[in-house]
Amino acid sequence: MGRAPTPFPFHGLGYRCNPFRTLSDEEWGEIALLSEPMRAALAGHSHVQILGRCGRGKSTTLRGAAYDARVCGIPFEYEYIPPGASRFLTPLDGLKVFFLDEAQRLSPMERWRLSKVARRNETRLILGSHSDFRFFLRPLVTISLDPRDSDHFSAALQRRLDYFALPDGPRASLSHNALRWLCEQYGSDLRGAEHLLYEVFAQLDGPRSLTPEDLQHTLTTFPVSGTGFGSLPPLLSAARRLAPRSRALRSPSKPPELR
Repeated sequence: MGRAPTPFPFHGLGYRCNPFRTLSDEEWGEIALLSEPMRAALAGHSHVQILGRCGRGKSTTLRGAAYDARVCGIPFEYEYIPPGASRFLTPLDGLKVFFLDEAQRLSPMERWRLSKVARRNETRLILGSHSDFRFFLRPLVTISLDPRDSDHFSAALQRRLDYFALPDGPRASLSHNALRWLCEQYGSDLRGAEHLLYEVFAQLDGPRSLTPEDLQHTLTTFPVSGTGFGSLPPLLSAARRLAPRSRALRSPSKPPELR
């Protein structure tokens, strides 16, 4: 039996909202969990490049580092380079730190310009990228988000739950086995795990500890989506391994905007 309708249905699960919905910019910065290697790199003085495939947490790491810079009163700017663009637009005059997301989209000439302008203004660069900038920047520290780190993976998902949890009463949670299952299925792909968990929490009828069986069931019964998303291959791969004779999978929708 489903739970009775309420004005805020996720309150019945112990949360202010679906904890895996799309985040606002402020929430993104507050929720971001920086790894120890990243914190060590930020504590130094070198430029930093954060490398990793889609969904590994490059943007989240940048947002978290920018949030820390704001808290510390460090003059900084953050810029995201959209698809189809190949230049950065932010003036670096007076900036101590410049956070640049999707830096791999810069043309070779723009990479040289970025290096030159940063050197002239003594601005430290923190880049999120799919390609290596060692040819353009010195000194440069590289943080790779591709290797599996089960402790960080679990802690990042738990951070979402803790952030949106109501202060009192029971709440839905992820069992140790569920967290281990997610890490085994998704490796370092946090975005893929978060998309699955959005659907899991949207279907829950009450607070309880979720099991691997709960996650597997939702994985094989995603609703139809006309758009798909970047983490579909690992979802399909996981479902094929776990339910090879199940009906054809349908692409899960990307979590909606704030609501």
